[in-house]
Amino acid sequence: MNGNSALFSVPLERMAEAAPAAADPGPGRERWGAASAHALHGLRYHARARLGALNPLSPWPRRAPHMPLTGWREARAYLRRGLLWPLMKTRAERELRDILAPGAPRFHLALLQLGADSSLRAHSRFPDVATAVERMVEAYAASGAAAPLVFKAHPFDDGRERLARVAARAAARRGVRGRVRFVERGPLGPMLDRACAAITVNSTAGQAALARGLPVLTLGEAVYSRPGLTSPQGAEDFFADPAPPDPGAVRAFRRFLLSSSQIEGDFYTPEGRARAIRPAVEAMLRRQDPYGTALAR
Repeated sequence: MNGNSALFSVPLERMAEAAPAAADPGPGRERWGAASAHALHGLRYHARARLGALNPLSPWPRRAPHMPLTGWREARAYLRRGLLWPLMKTRAERELRDILAPGAPRFHLALLQLGADSSLRAHSRFPDVATAVERMVEAYAASGAAAPLVFKAHPFDDGRERLARVAARAAARRGVRGRVRFVERGPLGPMLDRACAAITVNSTAGQAALARGLPVLTLGEAVYSRPGLTSPQGAEDFFADPAPPDPGAVRAFRRFLLSSSQIEGDFYTPEGRARAIRPAVEAMLRRQDPYGTALAR
């Protein structure tokens, strides 16, 4: 997934040779699974870590947290988000109606990440998402692009960076207030279907945009950020006239991933674990890594 992946050592030409032609099922449906299950596991993790730190015999010793916020501060952010949920839901539905209405113009879609995303923190030059939002608005304003710019918040964004406010203020400063929109909640698929291009730091959602043949620009390191897939342009040039991906390269990349390292399922629900555990264990016990196995076929 990130800038340390062994996938960087595999050229697209080798992927095309190794990937079976029937492996790509198409874009599919983007979904996150049960949000309540994500939240429950997060609460259990923080509770165990907090209580374990008080017990000298606990396997959860007191260490510096790997997340920017402590569990209590994160819980407070989500509580505030929950209290504002009715307002956010109404606002997001209004924005989606406007941008997805019949006859509405196609738009540049900015795919945002979480501020705690290790891919963003370790494999990009941005210290946080707000800085990336500022850079995107700056480049968009300088490009003179006619299509609107729509920001899509991450499904689990807790509001700590006030990204909607950051985008609105940046747009006002750059003179593009009426052409920049922000969607806090909503399905990704319909937005990708109406977008004309996508920009991101290094979100995995960029691969969903590539699967639809959309031009994609990454501002950080990502396994799919390579010639033939993502645009080599600067941000200003991309907004003005986005370069599309090579359809053959996109097919080869997706087929290679689906035939090598990708496993269906998730960590958060019983159904997802039932699908994922056996193939995950089998993959870990193989003598060769999944990319080497696929290339050796």
